[in-house]
This record gives sequence, C-alpha cells and structure tokens, in this order.
Amino acid sequence: MDMNVVIRSEYSKALSNQSDYLADEYQTLCSAEQYDKRYLEKVPAPILDADFGCGNPSKYVREGDAVLDLGSGSGKICYILSQIVGPNGKVFGVDFTRDMVALARSQQETFAGTVGFDNMRFSQASITDLRTDLEMVDRLLARGAIDSLDKLQAFEQRKAEIFTANPLISDDSIDVIVSNCVINLVRTGDKVAVFHEMFRVLKPGGRIAISDNVSNIEVPPELQADAKLWAACYAGVFQEQQFYAAIESAGFTGLRIEVRNDDPAKTVDGLVFRSVTITAVKPPRAARGTSANRELMYRGPWREVVDESGLRLRRGEVAVVSAETAARLSGEATQADIIDIDTAASAVEAACCPPARTSGSSGGEQPKAVTPAASANSCCG
Repeated sequence: MDMNVVIRSEYSKALSNQSDYLADEYQTLCSAEQYDKRYLEKVPAPILDADFGCGNPSKYVREGDAVLDLGSGSGKICYILSQIVGPNGKVFGVDFTRDMVALARSQQETFAGTVGFDNMRFSQASITDLRTDLEMVDRLLARGAIDSLDKLQAFEQRKAEIFTANPLISDDSIDVIVSNCVINLVRTGDKVAVFHEMFRVLKPGGRIAISDNVSNIEVPPELQADAKLWAACYAGVFQEQQFYAAIESAGFTGLRIEVRNDDPAKTVDGLVFRSVTITAVKPPRAARGTSANRELMYRGPWREVVDESGLRLRRGEVAVVSAETAARLSGEATQADIIDIDTAASAVEAACCPPARTSGSSGGEQPKAVTPAASANSCCG
C-alpha cells in the first residue's frame, strides 16, 4: 500500500470528519501543547477546526523571520507565525495535500483584514522536494497527454530544468523551519531527504524547530504496514535516537531537545510513542576573506564537551580553532557557551593598545591550549 496515497486521502477526508483512520486520534494529536491565546484568538475558526499536530514549534520564531512550515496542513501554525514575524517577516507553508492548501488559502483575505497585513504564501509540494511546485506540475501536465516513454522523459527533463532554475524554495533563503508532527508521515526511504532539503533552503546560521513523534524502539515491519497507525502519526516514526542522528547527519549542529513529553502519546505492544521538540542550527559560514585561526574558550558548566565534529573543549582553556569552526561555535545554538577571545581582545585593542599575541596552531581542529601567562602580556593592565 502506498502510504502517500493513504495520507492524501485520509487528511482530505478529515476536513469533513469522514476519516475513520484519524477520528480516534484527533484529540491526542492536537492537545500535546498549548498555543499562545493572543495568537489563537485571531486565527479563523475553519483553520483551527482542521488542525493536527503534536507540539508547538512556533515559540522558537522571532519578529522579522522568514519562516517555512513543512506540512502546513490547515495553516494554523502559519497563521500564528504570521503574527509573530509581523509585516516585515514572511511565512511559507507547504503541504502535500491539495485540499489542505486550499483550506489554508481560503481564510487569508479575512485574516489579513484582521491583522492589517498579508505575509503568508501556501504551496502544494512534497517536503522531500522543496524545489518542485506541484501545482505548476499539474499545469504542465494539462498541456498535453504523455502517451509514450519519450514524452515522459522529455517532460521529466523539462520539469527538472524549470525547478532547478526557479525552485519553489530557493537555496539559503529561510531563517527558520518549523514542522509539527509531519516527518513521521513521510515514507521511510524518503525521510532523510527531508533533512537535506531543510539544510539546503536554510540560510547559514538558520534554525530548525521540529516537533514530531518518536518511538523507544524501532517500529516492526508489520506495524509499519498498518495504514491506520501510519496515518495517525505513529507507524512511520523514527526511533528516538535515530531521529537525532538523522538530523545531525544532514549537517545540523547544536541540536537541543527542547521538549520531551513525559506522558506517551500511545503504546502498542511494548512500543512507546511520545512527542519531542528539537531545535538545531545550520552552521554559519566564516566571514568572506577570513582564514586565520581564532582563539575561543568554553565557559562551562561541564568540565569538557565534544561537538558533532569530535572537537573537544575543556572549560576555561583557550582553544585555537579554524575560522570555519569559530563561526560554527559562535552561532546561535552555542554562542552563549563560548567566549570569543579574539573579539574581546579587539575591543581591548581599540580601547587602548594591542596586547602581545601568542602564536596559534596551524590548521588542526583539535584545540591547542594557550597558557594564561603567554596571553596576558598587555599594555592595558
């Protein structure tokens, strides 16, 4: 059974309360976390009435952000995000189901009249392929029948050319990506592609805030074949540690488990399903023209930490790292834990006179300790 067909069908039926698969799960799926009432009050009722989810990633978004909601469904989170980012921000919602996209769009004009601006755009697309606008594909298909292999190959080539040149969501264009109980609906073999697409469209330094169900052990094949359990956001979940590993393997750093619900959403034959919300960052790039090594210090509280690349930092010791590593460690996820000694020294130099600098290491990613005596020679003392 093609689970993509099941998902499109059941979530379309759910809009008119005709989905037997989802009827028993609605309250469980939608009550995991409370949203800010200030924002909910302005969201039109038809949008709220058709919402599904298992978390609240909206609270990790800020004013002015360009935000992408993966699997936007009825659009509830987008309508909330629209108010958070304000008129100077942008909100993009993508969903695989045509009826959900139509519903999300249906209340935009009314909502814009309420808040005084319209900063939302909804599109039909797969979250495994954020280049391809599926509504445009429909229009291309309507221009002529594909009745031979040659025509099919020509169509696929033309489609690739169009969306490579003009992707639905461009590279490095989004400040923050949110998703609420959607990745588990993607076919198992396609899940990793979701994280790689997220990485592609995020700006360097951009963030993700993902809520999803996970399981304590891998879901066995016989349960993965259960269409009802899959549509209800359980059978297709990652085992919890594999979920975190898949995010890291796509290149994200600074992964943090923000919420891990104590109460399971569901238990089936020893399988425990629960909702988690994680944040992570696409590493920022070093400033153009920057190549010199930099000195950093880990603040604590741990005696020693190891990052995703294997770099070890000991609390209170000066570490000499590459410009690229310094940019990554000075990013949003870890900047509060790192002292950028070079930046601090530059401020001192501007205030008085340059301190004598010590010689740094050349290129190695394992930090080189610098003694306090070697770095304390300054005319500003």
